[in-house]
Amino acid sequence: MNKETLEYLIPKIHKVNTDNGWFANEYTETKLRMLICSEVLEVFEAERDNKYYEQGEFAHVGDFFKHYKNEHKDYYKTEFEFQVKGCFEVEIADIIIRCLDWLFYQDNFNVNNLTLTEISPSISGYVLLDQMNVILYRNDTIFNRVKGVLELALSVAQHRIYDIGSFIEAKLLYNSYRLYKHGKKF
Repeated sequence: MNKETLEYLIPKIHKVNTDNGWFANEYTETKLRMLICSEVLEVFEAERDNKYYEQGEFAHVGDFFKHYKNEHKDYYKTEFEFQVKGCFEVEIADIIIRCLDWLFYQDNFNVNNLTLTEISPSISGYVLLDQMNVILYRNDTIFNRVKGVLELALSVAQHRIYDIGSFIEAKLLYNSYRLYKHGKKF
């Protein structure tokens, strides 16, 4: 994903998350780490269940998004849940969404300072989980740890996911139709 796409998505992410009660400036360091860990665990579960976006009715999730985005919200939610929700690609998108939303609040965040790394296209979910946890718990500032997780998620997306931006947009629209904090306490 290029930096222009990231810059385009950041305000959209912020708006949807804020409208749904996710106020990144209220996160404690522990809560932020746990929320990111829960997203990483969902990536692991998607891979464990061998759940990837299936190219059925639409070859790419971008085509799904274009087709359904103007439908009634209940219809969109149903189709999203049936065709996209819980797949590896959308769970990587969730990590990116969570990290970008928090980093958006930080004064020193700039997408031009992101560094993507070369990774194996066949990196497994459990290795990814382990690497992200190492980053989250290393002896560094919370800013650098969240940025590190974001960079790893973007690197995975670059090597394993066609058009992660469309997965993010499809998930943001789905999230915009969900309950306040998705019906959860935090």
